[in-house]
Amino acid sequence: NSLWQQPFGLSPTRKHVVSLVGGGGKTSTMFALAKECSLRGQKVICTTTTKIGAPSKDLSPVLLIAPTIQEMVEKLGRHLVPGEICTVAYGSVRAPHDPTLMKLVGIPAEWVATLRDFADVVIIEADGAAHLPFKMPAGHEPVVPSCTTEMLVLIGTDALGAPIQMGSVHRPELLTAALGVPKGTPLTASMIARVACSPVGLLKGYPTFESPLTPAPSGVVVAPSSPASLTPLTPTSLVSPPLTPTGMTSFSVSPPATPTVGEALCP
Repeated sequence: NSLWQQPFGLSPTRKHVVSLVGGGGKTSTMFALAKECSLRGQKVICTTTTKIGAPSKDLSPVLLIAPTIQEMVEKLGRHLVPGEICTVAYGSVRAPHDPTLMKLVGIPAEWVATLRDFADVVIIEADGAAHLPFKMPAGHEPVVPSCTTEMLVLIGTDALGAPIQMGSVHRPELLTAALGVPKGTPLTASMIARVACSPVGLLKGYPTFESPLTPAPSGVVVAPSSPASLTPLTPTSLVSPPLTPTGMTSFSVSPPATPTVGEALCP
C-alpha cells in the first residue's frame, strides 16, 4: 500500500519535483517519501534550498556535496542508480549549537531543473520552521524551485490552540500582523486555514497556484498540482477575512464544483 505516493498523486510513470514547506516535520517527510519511491525502484534525489541536518546512512546511503552544478552532475552520473536515495548539497557546516552535528547547505534553486534529468523523483526541503509546527513566511521564504510539480505544506496538529508567540510558532510577529490579532492569541482552525490557503501565507512560492488543499496523514496538508485555481477575491466576498499582510493582495481558494474532503478549511 502507498502511504505517500497515492495520496499525493505521485505517479511512478512520470517525473516529479516535490517541494516541502511550512511547519516542522519536513525532513522526516522527505525521507519517508523518498524511501517509498526507492522501494519501487525509482531513482530519488533529496536536497534542500535552505539547510538541513545531514541524514544517516539508513535514510540516505549516498551523500554528495559539490559547489558547482557541473561537479554535482558528474557525481550523480556515477552514484545514482534505480532504487537509490541520494542526498545532494552545496556544502556543509557544523551546527552552531552542537559542533558534533553537520548541517547541509542548500543548493541554488535553479539547480533543480538539471537534477530532475537524473532522477525519477526530486524532493526538496524548501522552507525552515525551527522545528515548530506552524509559521508565517518571511519575505525571503520559501525557496521553491520554479519547476516544482507538487508542493507539500506541512502543519503540525499541535499548532491548533497554540498561542502565537515565540517557542510555539515560527515568526509570530509576522503571523499576528497578517491575521490582525494580538500576540499570545490561540491559533484557531480558521486562522490556520487562512494562512494555509493563501499564496501570501503557506502557499507562497507555489509556481502555478493551481491547487486545492486536501488533508493527508499526520497533520500534513498537501497542495497537489490540479485541478482548482486560486483566484484573487475581495474581502467582502469571503466567509472569513483573507490574509492581508501590508502591501499584499488578498487571495483565497476558489472552491471546485464538487466539494472534496478538507475544503471546509478554506475560506
